[in-house]
Amino acid sequence: MNIIKEKIEQHGLSEFHPKDRTSVAVIVTNAQNKYLIMQRSLQDTDGAGLWDIVGGSVDTTDVHHCAIRELEEEANLKTESLDFFTDISYHCPWINEKKLRFVFEHNTTVEPKVSFEHEQLKWVTIEELHEHEFFLDYLKDSIVQHYNHNNK
Repeated sequence: MNIIKEKIEQHGLSEFHPKDRTSVAVIVTNAQNKYLIMQRSLQDTDGAGLWDIVGGSVDTTDVHHCAIRELEEEANLKTESLDFFTDISYHCPWINEKKLRFVFEHNTTVEPKVSFEHEQLKWVTIEELHEHEFFLDYLKDSIVQHYNHNNK
């Protein structure tokens, strides 16, 4: 899966350092149609105590591999493959530039485990999602988009 070049060009981002211009996220669902959310560490320098989904930086040009790595690191969920869901262009405040986040989806029957990066995790319904303050609202919006896409 090599969509990075196409999407970077589509969004008008420089190809010079694609690692610096992209990040990944994974929307995780279970058999009960609930979404995995995680509370960021209280020691985190960005968004301490706020809610988030699996995700992080891209350290290679293989965004698919990075998403799989983040899923394992943050939720202890292992998989060989993820499905691409969408991409989101956003302004990154700490580098003051436009970035592109690749969002994947993963359905699991395995119970995730909280990592050192988070205080807790929980499964929520789409209605319960709005009871939580998110670090990045566009990630909450991507969960709503995912729900609407799968429940037409």
